[in-house]
Order: sequence, then C-alpha cells, then structure tokens
Amino acid sequence: MPRSAAAPRSTLRFAGAFAAALASAPAAAQEGAPPPGHGEHAAPADGRAERGAPAGAVREMGHPPAHAGAPHGGVIPEGATVPLYDDLGDRTFPVTTSSELAQRYVDQGMRLVYGFNHGEAIRAFEEAARLDPAAPMPHWGIALALGPNINLPMDPANEPRAHAEAQRAAELAAGTSERERAYAAALAVRYGSDAGERRAAKDSAYASAMRGVAQRFPEDLDAATLYAESLMDLAPWNYWTPEYELRPGMEELVPTLESVLARDIDHAGACHFY
Repeated sequence: MPRSAAAPRSTLRFAGAFAAALASAPAAAQEGAPPPGHGEHAAPADGRAERGAPAGAVREMGHPPAHAGAPHGGVIPEGATVPLYDDLGDRTFPVTTSSELAQRYVDQGMRLVYGFNHGEAIRAFEEAARLDPAAPMPHWGIALALGPNINLPMDPANEPRAHAEAQRAAELAAGTSERERAYAAALAVRYGSDAGERRAAKDSAYASAMRGVAQRFPEDLDAATLYAESLMDLAPWNYWTPEYELRPGMEELVPTLESVLARDIDHAGACHFY
C-alpha cells in the first residue's frame, strides 16, 4: 500500500475486503505484483525481467499467450468463441455497443486488465470486437492491454498493433459518447508509428491526457483509476523518496486511488494499484 501521512478511515476495511477478494479469486487472475511502495523489488538493469521478480529471473518482454494464464472454468455462450467467467467480480465498464454479449466481454477484459492478466484480457476484447465490429472500446481495450505496466516495459514489437488498435478506436469513437471519445483520444497519444522510440515521452503524454479525462469526468472511477496507473507506469516501483514522501510527479497518485476507494471499496483496479 502506498505510504501516506494520513490514511483514510476506510483503509482497514479495504484491506480486509481486498484480502477476501484475493482469497476467492482464481490463481491466474492474481498475476499482478505486490502493491506499490515495495521498491526493493527492482528490475534487473537489462529491463527484460518482470519488475518485482528476483534479480536474474528473466523473461521475455511482451505479454503471455492468451491461453497461458486463462482462469479456470468459464462457459462459452452461444455465438461466442471465448469463455466468460463468473468469478472475476461484477464490475462493469459501460460502452457503446449493439451487442449485449460484446459488453460482457468488455467487462471481462477490464476485470482481467485490473487483475494483470493482460494476455487473457486481450482475448476478451478481441471477442468483443468480433461480436460488434463497430464498437470502439474493444479496440481501445486491446491497445490498453498491449501497453506497458508496472511489471513489464512495453515490447516494441507490440507497438505497431497497439498503435493501429488505438487509431481504430479513435475513428470508431467519433459517433459515440463524449466519454468514449475522451478515453480513445487519451490512449492514442501513448503509441506511434515510431515503434520503440520516445517511450518515456509517450507515457508522459498519456498520463497527462488521462489526468484530463479524470478531471473531465470526476464521477468516472475507471478514469481516475487508469490515471493513477498511468502515473505508476512513469516510474514503476519508484514512487517514494528515502523519507517516505511521494516523489515529484507522483503527488496525485495516492489521493487519486484513495478517492476511488472512498466511493467504491471494492473497485478491483484501485484495490490492486493501492
């Protein structure tokens, strides 16, 4: 948990709820790393190991194959090709779509992103895109899941697809809600045709854009949560000074996550990042 001078009164209640959620979640849905603030889990200098893994534990950059970390069980609905799971929580991420089933796969994709199962999240978003080719947010979800996270830097080989998916989301969002247009526009700045170049600048631009989305839609808890994650991605596992103060640029990280948890103690993304 990020250190703060005055933790909210809900912190202990949150800790209990989060522990219970982890105890009941599928093992594969717990792919993520320990909560922020544990700077001793540093990545090896070559950048190819998962951040948070012991030194020398190297794995290739990029995300796991879709089936590699799939949760157990699940049911494939009629007309679909990918399982839906009933044990990943019930949080929904409303999007513009003509398909109720596509909405369910978008919801599943977001739950898996928040659980750091990015490969399986991509699979869910791909199914949503197949079910409703005109919906922008499945493409946004694929691009989001292909990006960097606090455990893995972005594989440059993934950037061309992430760029294409983000651009497709922005194109399709033109006729949808203001919220979806804002999400798509923010993610579009995270990628470019110059794969592997200017990663730090692109990540900073994305964090700035997500700050704007969170401010524009203050009741949108996902916008705030993704903004907090975008800040964490700027300096994975390096949020604190030796004096336990948030480093410059991280000042809004803890207050943003605590504002989400104050309104929804069960928000999976905020819980995981907190």
